[in-house]
Formats: sequence, C-alpha cells, structure tokens
Amino acid sequence: MKRNKKLNIMYKLILGFGILIVAWLVNSIITIKTLSNNRKIIEEIANNYIVSLSQLQELSDLVIDSKLLIKTWVYIDKKNDTQDKIRLKEIHATRFPNTKMKLEKIYGYWTPEERLKLNTILKTISDTLFSQQKYVMAQLDSFDKYNDPMIFFEISFLMEEDQGETMLLINKIKDDLEELIAIYENKVTLSKIEMNNSLKRFGTMVFFMAIIFLVLLLITAYFMSQMIVKPISKLTNAADLMSTGNLNVKVDIQTKDEIQLLAEAFNHMAENLKISRDKITAASLRLADEHKKVQEANDKITASIHYAKYIQNAILPPTELVNNILHDNFVLFKPKDIVSGDFYWVQQIDNLSFVAVVDCTGHGVPGAFMSMLAYAFLNEIVGRANNNVAQILNSLRIQVKHSLRQETDTNVIKDGMDIALCLIDNENHTLLFSGAYRPLYHIRDATLNEVKADKMPIGLHIFEKDSFTQHELKLQKNDVIYIFTDGYHDQFGGDENRKFLTKKFKELLLEIHTLKMNEQKQILDIRFEQWKGNRQQVDDVLVIGIKIW
Repeated sequence: MKRNKKLNIMYKLILGFGILIVAWLVNSIITIKTLSNNRKIIEEIANNYIVSLSQLQELSDLVIDSKLLIKTWVYIDKKNDTQDKIRLKEIHATRFPNTKMKLEKIYGYWTPEERLKLNTILKTISDTLFSQQKYVMAQLDSFDKYNDPMIFFEISFLMEEDQGETMLLINKIKDDLEELIAIYENKVTLSKIEMNNSLKRFGTMVFFMAIIFLVLLLITAYFMSQMIVKPISKLTNAADLMSTGNLNVKVDIQTKDEIQLLAEAFNHMAENLKISRDKITAASLRLADEHKKVQEANDKITASIHYAKYIQNAILPPTELVNNILHDNFVLFKPKDIVSGDFYWVQQIDNLSFVAVVDCTGHGVPGAFMSMLAYAFLNEIVGRANNNVAQILNSLRIQVKHSLRQETDTNVIKDGMDIALCLIDNENHTLLFSGAYRPLYHIRDATLNEVKADKMPIGLHIFEKDSFTQHELKLQKNDVIYIFTDGYHDQFGGDENRKFLTKKFKELLLEIHTLKMNEQKQILDIRFEQWKGNRQQVDDVLVIGIKIW
C-alpha cells in the first residue's frame, strides 16, 4: 500500500459526517420554508382578514345603531339634544368617517369585486341612508313639529318597519355587509384550516426526516464501524495479547488507509520484539549463570567478612575486662556494616586505666583493616609511652604514617583515624586526655564541660602540629565522662531529615547523666533508632560513658 493514501481515514470521516450534514441541511431548509409559509398565513390572517372582519363588523354595528337611534329620534325623544340624538349626530359626523377611512386603508388587500361591493355600501350609507336620516332629523328638529300630523305621517311612512323606504334601505345595507362579513369569516376559517394542514404536513415531514436521519446515522455508524472501529478493535485485541507475552500474534487488516499502515507496523514490531526476546532470553541465561558465579563469590566474601567480624570482636576487650577496669560504665557500639571502622580500647597498667574510642577512615571492610592496625599500634605504644597520652598519639601518628607510606609518597590516600584517649588515675583522681578531632564531655553538677581535641587526625594532615595537646582534669565522685565517635550526632533523621548534631547530643547527655549507666545506654540506643527511623545508618556508632566512683 502506498504512503500517499494516509489521509483516507479523514476522507471517510468527511464522507460519513457529510451525509449527515446534508440531511440536516435539507431538513432545516424544509423546516424554514414551512415556518415561513405559516408565518405568511398568520400575518395575512392578522393583518388583513381579521382587521377587515373587525372593521366590517364595526360598520355593521354602526348601521344598526343608526337604525335604532333614528327610530328613537322619531318615536321617543321629542326633546332637542337628548343623549341618543347626540349619538346619532356623532355617527354621521365622526364614527362613520373614521370607520370608512380605516376600511379604505386595508381594502387594498381585497379582491376587486369585494372593493366594488364595499364602495357601493359606503356610497349608499353616505349618500342615501344618511341623507334620509338627516331629512328626518331636519323635519323633526323641534317639539312643535312632532305635533304636526302631516309631517309625522310623512316621516312615519319612511320609518315603517319592513315597508318604509329608510328601513328597507338599512336592511339592504345590513344584508350586503353580512355577505362581506361572511366572506371574510370564511377566509379566516380557510386560512386557519390551511395553516393547520401545513402544520400537519410539517409534523409528518419532520417525522419522516427524523426517520431518514436516523437511518442515515445508523448506516454511517455501521460503515464507520466496519472501516475504522472494527480494525482498531482488532489492533487493540492484538496489543492485549502481546501484553500477556504472546509475540506470535499478527493482525490482518486490508482497509487501504492509515490503519492498515498501523497494522503492518504492529506486525513488524511484534516480529522485532520476538527476535529481541529470543536474544534477551539467551542473554538472561548467560546473565543468570554469571549471577550465580557472582553470588557464589559474594557468599564466600560475606563469609570471610563474617569471619573478620569474629576476629574483630575477638580483639575488642570483653565486657568483664571493661567493667573491671572502668567499673561503672556503658559501651554503646553499633557498627554500620558487618565489620566496623570504629573500635574501643581499654587497658590497665598498675593503677592507671586507659580507655580510647577510635574512628578509622571509612567503615566496613576498609575501616576494619585500619582498626586492626590501630589496635596493634596502641598495644605496642602504651607500654613505652611513659603515661603521656599526647605522646601516645604522637607515636601512634608516626606509626600510621610510616605503615601507610605517607611520609614518602605524596600521592597515597590520606587514610588515618580520629581518636579520644583517656588515662584515669584512680588514686590521685585525675584524668589525662588527648584527642584527634574527638572531644571529651565532662559533666559535674548538671554542667557539661567540653574538652576540645586537636583539629588534626592520626595520619597525614596539611596543617599538622608537632604534638597533640594533653589536658588534665581533677575528678570528683559521680563525675560522668563521655567519649564517642561522630556516628551518633551525624545521623540523619527526624521530620526534616537533618543531622542529630552535637547540640542535641549534649542536651540528651545532660538529660540522662544522673541515671544508671545501663539505663543511659538503653535511652541512647532508643533515641538513636527513633531519630533514624526507616533511614539508613550513615556511619558506625560508638559511645562510652564512665561514672567516677
């Protein structure tokens, strides 16, 4: 099929809706014509027939009134200027001329015969009837003349019912007017009948046009369904089958339009997807095999890391040793991974108690390697450091830099560690402290004093000082000492996903420092988990608390 037929669907839609539009236009034209014809009939009835009928009736009433009033003039009202005599004069002077003028305005719509008949009647009224009535009125214009037998006899002869000349003339005029009135009553009736027949024809026409329109609509809908909806439905069903994984589906559509192009593209896509699926299946099998190998290697590595954890735990001082050296204390230790870059170190030499928290670079396996190195160096150095904690850190820094070749190779990774190291003299109640980035908190009488550490690590540093600083504290009973790594206060959490920070950490320690040490540990652990929530732990956590006894 050629691509230049891509507009066929539009042509089909135009054809289908064009038929409906033409049918609607024909119906509208017939409707407008019928309504226009009815409007003309209504206007003719309203403007001609009904008005003419009204004016003819008014003229007939005027003639009848003149008959009654002239008889009253002759036989009843003998006085001058009675109400009825005035009314008769008004008929002659104003009412008849007004009615005549109205009739002359509208009888342009009349037939020539009707106009001739009306003119004859009007002329008879004005020239003959009113002349006779005026003669009677002039003969009987005073009370004395009513008593003149000759005059009254002559007038009575004119006014005699069914025989008098005047009465016969009035009856003749009435008959002629009634003929005209009957003609226009008949015209009104015929016009109404014609209008009703037209409305009936219009209703019948609307009914049949509605049926024709409905039939055309059904035919158009059927052909649209066969040409557009049905092929699209085939494509939709094929797409549904493809979505279930059936790529063998094919669509056969011969509509010679865009839908056929779409069907051919769909079949081509299905074929390509089938080829791609076969390739992906083969690749998935290879990937599954590789994944199995990786999983096996990962299991071995994980097993090795677990064994490394066992070794790391083995070098950490056992709880019994920590309690014997530090007495009233707690250790909160929460590694981020299986093995940890943080560790704590405790040792007793004579009456001197050494305790340290160490945060090696990184966490997990790299940190664990550094922690093993630092642990070995501390055990080696403390024995020959002459009880000077600053000197212990100086020596530890030398050992670490030498072991990591940081003294000679400027391109090495600047690995190292942060540390807080304490020496507690239980006899003299003193504490010596030296720190590399890790401070010491000392609480006495609900007041927290921070003993700051040097701002340089154990390892290579660009602003390295010659020696770490040694601080000495005088201790009292119930003083509480805290040393810790940065994992606790650097943890993200809370409603706004922010760090816990040292300010909150200090406030928490002040809140719990009077409690028993195991209770403090539980609260610190609970608050940490509540703050962290469902988020990932960002670093190893290590906090040691010591109450002076």
